[in-house]
Amino acid sequence: MRNIINLGFAVLFMFSAGAIAHGDVKLESSSPSDNAMLMNSPEQLTLTYSKPLRLMKVSITGNETGEVNFDFRPTAEKQAAYTWQLKDLKPDTYTVEWIAMGGDGHKMKASFSFIVH
Repeated sequence: MRNIINLGFAVLFMFSAGAIAHGDVKLESSSPSDNAMLMNSPEQLTLTYSKPLRLMKVSITGNETGEVNFDFRPTAEKQAAYTWQLKDLKPDTYTVEWIAMGGDGHKMKASFSFIVH
């Protein structure tokens, strides 16, 4: 019985340690920022993370204009900051979605939106 309890604590510790290891990487800032209301099209998209990670996918999609084509390529090297030049975005509400691979091998994903008037 004691071995089963010890095994249960070991499994619980492994899962909580993994959650902590990958939970401490976050998007610290972006440009445009979440919920930004811009009068002009942004010249670039910048994502800055709390720790280096590998970006697997980044997409920008307008509610009316659809997916925005920009020069995203998955990264082989870990970085904490990424920047891409953007073409002129038409007035619309845009959603940026990203998927990254953390140092512990877990996938992380999130999204944010901004408006171009």
